[in-house]
Amino acid sequence: MKMDPKDRGAFLTRRLTEYQQLWSKFIEYFNTGVNKEASEINNDEENAFRDLQAELIRRTQFLKFRMPKGVFDVENDVKKLFSQCISLRTLHSEPGIKVHDLRSQWHEVSIALNKMFGQLRTALEEELTGGKKKKKRRWLPF
Repeated sequence: MKMDPKDRGAFLTRRLTEYQQLWSKFIEYFNTGVNKEASEINNDEENAFRDLQAELIRRTQFLKFRMPKGVFDVENDVKKLFSQCISLRTLHSEPGIKVHDLRSQWHEVSIALNKMFGQLRTALEEELTGGKKKKKRRWLPF
């Protein structure tokens, strides 16, 4: 059964918002790994970081397939970042330039996520109108 476009829009907006919140949590964990010595990071923090990455990957796949075509296109960027952030304990020993690069990658995805809200709205409006754009009014010069 196909979901009503209005309900679908609310559903996808909610899912994208949840994803964005988890994405923000990732950088909090990342900063913990960078700022703490490896010996100060406990197993609970390490496990929570890995669980967060797994949840983000699952949600990445979900959004990739549920969003209108071309809206959710950050899968490769997310995978690339995660492949370089193996654990919190290893982040502290990374060179400063690599830490900066990883933060930049995170930031690029963050920007893309914010952009997706507008793209999603546009795509859903096109679904509602059947792809027809509203005609602009033409004012006659009197």
